Amino acid sequence: MLQIRKSISNHILIMMFIIIALAFLLGYFLPVGLDKKNSITYSEYMFSTYTVFTQFGFLLFCFMISQFFNKDYTDKNIAFYRVIGVNIYKYFFSKAITLILEGIIFIFIGLLIISSLYGDFSQLLIYLYFIVLVMIQYILIVGVISVIFSNLIISIGLSIAYWIIGILVSAFNPNLSFLAPFDASNNISYSLSILSGMNNGSFNQNIYLYGMIYILSLSVICFVVLLFCHKRWIKLGIKE
Repeated sequence: MLQIRKSISNHILIMMFIIIALAFLLGYFLPVGLDKKNSITYSEYMFSTYTVFTQFGFLLFCFMISQFFNKDYTDKNIAFYRVIGVNIYKYFFSKAITLILEGIIFIFIGLLIISSLYGDFSQLLIYLYFIVLVMIQYILIVGVISVIFSNLIISIGLSIAYWIIGILVSAFNPNLSFLAPFDASNNISYSLSILSGMNNGSFNQNIYLYGMIYILSLSVICFVVLLFCHKRWIKLGIKE
């Protein structure tokens, strides 16, 4: 409840709504503008929206996530968390879960509106699953970086650098595709494009498991990183 109240008071909830609404708008207007189409089908809209989240997600979500974490350094709240018995793990995952729940609600509403307008709900849950996984990826990566570095600008800069490096490395070396598993050049996006009729081939059911394994692995990595950052978290909280 504490992080939900902070999310509301710091306008994070409003930013989350605006970011996700913008992603859905871009999902429609980008193919219409770039491909010069008068309209797009339900499947095209769903895949286009997913592509916006994967290709522009770091840029869209980065500031909001960093702000949610870094604000506690500038407000000198870390000492308060220590007093009430909140360690770095409770701190990080409570904030992450708050953002995830808020994001799920807005993403579901967006997909529900699209499906209702087209009168087709066949792909709603599929895209809800994968778009949420994409968002969780951003929250975990940017969140950890923001805990390690108390400066908002540095946190944003390093997060964007990770995003760019991940895409480049994944594109040039398929063996390192795990650095950007949701990127358009990798199997998940390709399988979803087949589902939406954008490409020919058979839909790979394994992408559901692959996406979940990636997020679970990323969560474990975050846990390990936080293990070594506990003293730094306290030090930065006092210093800032």
